[in-house]
Amino acid sequence: MRGNKNLSLIYLICLAVGILLIICGFLFFDGRKTSVFFYPDMEYSALTPERRKLAFNPKKHFYEVLLVKEYLLGPLEYHLRLNISPELIAHNIWVVEDPEGKGNKTVIIDFNEEFDRELKYNNDGLEWMIKGLKQTLKENTGVRRLFLLENGKRKKAELGKWQIYHPLTFTD
Repeated sequence: MRGNKNLSLIYLICLAVGILLIICGFLFFDGRKTSVFFYPDMEYSALTPERRKLAFNPKKHFYEVLLVKEYLLGPLEYHLRLNISPELIAHNIWVVEDPEGKGNKTVIIDFNEEFDRELKYNNDGLEWMIKGLKQTLKENTGVRRLFLLENGKRKKAELGKWQIYHPLTFTD
């Protein structure tokens, strides 16, 4: 009889600890990840960090894709800027792992035809966007290269100091 009481007490303690862990998990882990985004300041003189919490589920999303999508929405803080056309849309965003398994990744962004207009008429604004996006990906992920496409094709064009026909590395 005494053995049954001890066993019941152990079950009761395990149940209480399990319920407590579940409650703590809901209270302290909200499925959000703090990320640092970099946008140009009002004078376009420097990139300024902006911290955000992103809802992230690794079973449903690539963190890098979520970062790019959030970045393109623009800054939340009033003193930061993202001077690109609202018509510039990223059709697709892919993450490619390093085939040698070194943990380095490449992000490929496929923009719509507005990308060409931004290159021609807003090269400075687009350059600041890419600088900030590169810094954002570098600070938060293992991405080391960024590849820009327009409607699935490479562009032979200059963006600031970069030739965007080739992937942009995070060392330049």
